Amino acid sequence: MDSLYARQLKGVGGWLLFICISGTILAPAASVFYVSALLTHVVENWDGFQFGVSLRLLGGIANLGSAAYSAYVGAALWTIKPNAVRTAKVFLIVVLICTSIMDLAALALGESILYWWEPTPTVGTTVLHLVGNAISFAVWFSYFSTSKRVKATYG
Repeated sequence: MDSLYARQLKGVGGWLLFICISGTILAPAASVFYVSALLTHVVENWDGFQFGVSLRLLGGIANLGSAAYSAYVGAALWTIKPNAVRTAKVFLIVVLICTSIMDLAALALGESILYWWEPTPTVGTTVLHLVGNAISFAVWFSYFSTSKRVKATYG
């Protein structure tokens, strides 16, 4: 009975399919949209070199890099590549570290690094971002560690 259940779970479906679609399609599309909006905003409001604008442009480049990494991870999971789960876990760790550094840097600089529409970061908003990122990390990392579908599909 267990082997039949495992065979039924094997394959990319359910939450695993959601992660694959998010990683390969949704996250890259959102990044392209965000960076194009950022560039439009910068061009429309250009007034010479500005520290905050430069940080946001760097953040936009990092965002595109993260989207490319996300697409790579999503494709590896979707095509059931060896070490895809390990790659996904490493991605989650890297994203948690990078977003935490960005949030703390924004708080230290007193200016939002990624989004021009965000108000000046406060300790409260930074803590909320850090906690939200930590919860998201914990949920998805534990999913990859305990999911029966993941174990049946990737071994």
